Amino acid sequence: MSNAARILKVLNTIARYRLLALLPGHPLTWPARALLWLFPGRWLPAPAAPEAARLRLALEQLGPIFVKLGQLLATRRDLFDDGVCDELAKLQDQVAPFPDHIAHAIIARETGRPVSEVFARIDPTPLAAASVAQVYAAQRIDGREVVIKLLRPGIATAIEADLAVMRMLAGWLEALWDEAKLFQPSRVVAQYADTIHAEIDLRREAANSERMRLAFADSSLLYIPPMHMDLVRETMLVMDRMHGVPVTDVATLDALGIDRRVLATRGVEIFFTQVFRDNFFHADMHPGNIFVSREHVQAPQYIAIDCAIAGSLTREDQLLLARLTLALIQRDWRRLVRLVDDNGWLPAGTDLDAFTRDVEAIAAPVMDRPIAEVAFAPTVLKLFALARHYHVGAPVQFMLLIKTLAHIEGLGRRLYPQLDIWTIGRPMLEEWLYAQFSPAVVAKDFARAAPDWLASLPDLPRHFDEAFRALRQSERRHNALRDELRARETRLKRTVVLTGAGAALLVSGLLQAGIVAGFTAAAGAILLGVALFL
Repeated sequence: MSNAARILKVLNTIARYRLLALLPGHPLTWPARALLWLFPGRWLPAPAAPEAARLRLALEQLGPIFVKLGQLLATRRDLFDDGVCDELAKLQDQVAPFPDHIAHAIIARETGRPVSEVFARIDPTPLAAASVAQVYAAQRIDGREVVIKLLRPGIATAIEADLAVMRMLAGWLEALWDEAKLFQPSRVVAQYADTIHAEIDLRREAANSERMRLAFADSSLLYIPPMHMDLVRETMLVMDRMHGVPVTDVATLDALGIDRRVLATRGVEIFFTQVFRDNFFHADMHPGNIFVSREHVQAPQYIAIDCAIAGSLTREDQLLLARLTLALIQRDWRRLVRLVDDNGWLPAGTDLDAFTRDVEAIAAPVMDRPIAEVAFAPTVLKLFALARHYHVGAPVQFMLLIKTLAHIEGLGRRLYPQLDIWTIGRPMLEEWLYAQFSPAVVAKDFARAAPDWLASLPDLPRHFDEAFRALRQSERRHNALRDELRARETRLKRTVVLTGAGAALLVSGLLQAGIVAGFTAAAGAILLGVALFL
């Protein structure tokens, strides 16, 4: 399907599910609302479902790539309200499997050998079939039981086509609706592009898996199945097959005699170890990727797969995390808000006093309760709602970290409702904080930086002069940009009026001529023209 045809299908789906109704009324969206009447989908009855459910149905209608986008949006409670996120969380990434002969052709192409020379057996029925990849159980010639993961044929091309459509729609939304910029649709699409690109290069997943496996090589906490690196390609991955128990299969865990309290506790230990010791954490730890070994009943061991999405923090982000944590522990709400503002997470002009009061209203009652009674996830949901209200723009890695910790706590409390996540993690956090700010470490950092500081002293007068010059130039650029924005706003309003008038005349002419079949093509041409102009 060409990009133009895909765009028309997306627009027709928007019309079919009345998705523009999700946006508040705004004069600049009126022409778009009017033009979508020309699409056949708009003539069908509206689905009898709430707005968030219509969004989910539309994403399902648009196919696997949009479904995965919806799954990503479901985790962004800092941008969308709980009703939308809860509805999008229902999206299932399951599609019909592609035929076995295609799978065998991919294996032969990637290995350069007949399949029979590489594998003694490949089970005919896939273990799983998702939008991006398909998974088979198999046996290598040497008898080792393995799992083969294969990318869907043509998935990269389909992804790029849909990403182009998403970028166009995000830009169009930001141009027509000022408040859309607060939800950062273009940034969300860019983050989704990074995520999906990581998933379609299986070499990256293999590298992440091996890195985590080596980090826990001598640990009884976590086991990562070894990759068969001689058979890892961009579109193919082979790893040892595991026969663990799904972490949500509580009945089997109990039948094996596994202490669920110990199991939940070890899950929290894994998270804090990955974040603070390794600075490399599994960022997609939903229950489908987590299993429990059958072989270690007394000291239960987790098995993790699908490490395509991993998170890490820069040195600066780690130190910021430490300072935010210290401010939280010391209940210094004003310093916590100041750190958030100093790092550019808040829009200019934010009322810091009001933000501080709101943060204290949420966090103080939590900090005043016994630590065993503190539930992290509900508190995070309240903070996310506050972040939406103040349009806090935290870095993606921080959102991955918070999302992963919320997953860990939710999973742990499903296993053991009395799980105390902070008592388990606090000693590890304090040890890490001390390692970052101990006198010996600070002195070492100072000694390392001192020569550079001393060498820069003679240049300080010049730097001050350049800074003042830059400030003056910045003021002139600001004034010029303000004038340009005003001119663009005037041109945009003129374009909207002319487009609406032209559309009305076109519809009138078509109705008089009885050319109903031209509606969709005319609407598509106008919308594409407006999008290109903007």
